Parts: sequence; C-alpha cells; structure tokens
Amino acid sequence: MEINATILLQLALFLVLMVLLSQFLFRPLLELFDARERRIDGAQDEAKQYREDADQKAAIIADRILQARQEARESLNVFKDKAKERERVIMDAARQESQAKLNEARDVLAAQVQVAQTQLNEDAKTLAQEMAAKALGRAL
Repeated sequence: MEINATILLQLALFLVLMVLLSQFLFRPLLELFDARERRIDGAQDEAKQYREDADQKAAIIADRILQARQEARESLNVFKDKAKERERVIMDAARQESQAKLNEARDVLAAQVQVAQTQLNEDAKTLAQEMAAKALGRAL
C-alpha cells in the first residue's frame, strides 16, 4: 500500500471541509436544535405551570362553592326557623282570636237561651192560664 500526495491532499481537504462544515453548518444546526428543544421544554414547563395554576384555582373554586352551599344551608335553616316561629305566633294569635270569638258566641247564645227561656216561661204561664180558663169555663 502506497501513500502518496493525493491521499494526503484528500485527507487535508476532508479535514478542512469538516472544520468548515462544523463551523458553518453543524454548529448552527445544533444551536437551532438546542433552541428548539429549549422552546419545547419551556412550553411544556409553561403548560405544566398553567395546569398547576388551573388545578389550584379549581380547588379554590370548589372550596368556595362548598362554603357557599354551607352558608346557603345555614341561611335556609335560619329562614326555616324564623318561618316556624312566625307560623307559631300566627297560629297562637289565630287560636286566641278563635277562642275569643267562640267564647263570645257562647255568651251570646247563653243570653239568647236565657231570653228564650224567659219568653217560653211567660208564654207557658199565659198558655196555662188560658187552658185552665177554657177547661174551667171561665174567662180571664
């Protein structure tokens, strides 16, 4: 095997070409690939951060909804209690009013019964006298 000048020249040209290609082609391509990778990683990190923020906000919203529901239940219970108390007051007032009207009606009825009994007693006396007079044949 013979080494001559053409092989050395080809080797020198290959090395010069490698240096030039490395300097002007490979390094910019590698930098471009690295930049692209950094952008992708940055976008993934940013998306991950957005997801974490969204999860945190969703948890906060869920807590607020839970608190709002709890406050609504408490308010509803307060309103129910107030409504029951108001119903009790109204029912007590209605009972008292109806009892008063019932007592008044009983008093009026008792008075009417008394008047009717008095009238009937007088009518019974008059009728008895008339019957006795007719039975005995005397005039009044």
